[in-house]
Amino acid sequence: MRYTDIQNIANKQNDWLKSLDFYKEDLDILTNRLNEVSAKNTGKDMLASVDHFESRFDIQRQNISNLQHRVKATIHSCATDIQQHAGKVNERLVQDSKKNEEDLSFFETDIKFLALW
Repeated sequence: MRYTDIQNIANKQNDWLKSLDFYKEDLDILTNRLNEVSAKNTGKDMLASVDHFESRFDIQRQNISNLQHRVKATIHSCATDIQQHAGKVNERLVQDSKKNEEDLSFFETDIKFLALW
């Protein structure tokens, strides 16, 4: 296995966890707004749209949970590697971290688009 030096990986990933917590709270706010709108508009078309958005919100909540789990697992693995290998981590963990970052970026794009509607 190849090992590499890595700086600030834990700080970066902890920032991601904070961002995910923020988005979870944001989804709660959006859900409340959706409930307010649906209470005032009870037409068939409106109810179909409400169902659609509730489903999207549920999917995003699951995405948040999955991302949080992966980020926490990466943090734990990095901490273990750093202790066992004199401050170095397996390069696979660096790739995992990059994948988490890409997935978080995609998630943020999706959630921002969803919030616009």
